[in-house]
Amino acid sequence: MLQNAFPDNKNSDNRDLNNISKNTSSIIDMIQLEDFNQQIYEQFSSLLEKKKLTNQLNDSVSVQEFIAESKRLNIIEKAPFYVAKCLFTDQIVKEIEAYRILLYQVC
Repeated sequence: MLQNAFPDNKNSDNRDLNNISKNTSSIIDMIQLEDFNQQIYEQFSSLLEKKKLTNQLNDSVSVQEFIAESKRLNIIEKAPFYVAKCLFTDQIVKEIEAYRILLYQVC
């Protein structure tokens, strides 16, 4: 009777440890994915910055280069967001007109 009052918690402890291990693994995977996404964003945005500095953002060759790079990096769906994050400032209305060709092609 006393044994039933204090059940053996070994199985419960093992399940808890297993769940903790799975959760820890998931967290590590998410952190690695965030790091990977950050690296991809930095790589794509550096190309944008380079083209911006040389005033080539509306050049059709550069636009095709952006599209090819976004396909290569497997971020074609995210490319419009990356472009917006990298290019736009508080002067967004003026910048939309300035980057019109790029935005039409990427978005």
